[in-house]
Amino acid sequence: MSRLKNVSRAGWVVTGIVVALLLLPTGAAAKGLKIAGIIDGPSGNKADVTTASQLQVAEASPGAYYVNQVLTTSSAYATLATPPAGDSLIIKTIHFSYDGVTPGNSVFGVVVYASSCSGAQVAVIDVVGFATVSGEAELPYDPGFTVPSGDVLCGIVSGGGGAQASVFGYWVPAASAPSVAAPRG
Repeated sequence: MSRLKNVSRAGWVVTGIVVALLLLPTGAAAKGLKIAGIIDGPSGNKADVTTASQLQVAEASPGAYYVNQVLTTSSAYATLATPPAGDSLIIKTIHFSYDGVTPGNSVFGVVVYASSCSGAQVAVIDVVGFATVSGEAELPYDPGFTVPSGDVLCGIVSGGGGAQASVFGYWVPAASAPSVAAPRG
């Protein structure tokens, strides 16, 4: 018993830490982290883990990204993007290069329509005027806008000329689509 009396205070602290580490399984510690904030944090957002056991921090999985290129002219609206049934499309950027336009008279329009580019107009997203005969422009949308399931994103060059439009975004299930929707009007 005299040996226990001779152990210093620091020795008891070290002994306590070693005993605690031996008794506390690492799985329980990880579960505690999971409950404390990684999964059920105060933001209400849920983290995801890839099949390679890595934390997924991108806005969408690589298979959900969407890229489409379309040639638009002044003759009619061209379909830039159509979400499949049950999915919505989050548009992040539209990039276009144009040629043969009349500066000050031609514009590039981006519009959301119901069901097809000849359906009922849902929302005007952007109208961009051209300052030169040819060139390119990028329209960034952050955090993005939603093209709901059943609607169509269309583009047109009015006033002559044409444009090559590239649409960048990602798919989400319609029920999970963010509230940053295309304005209705």
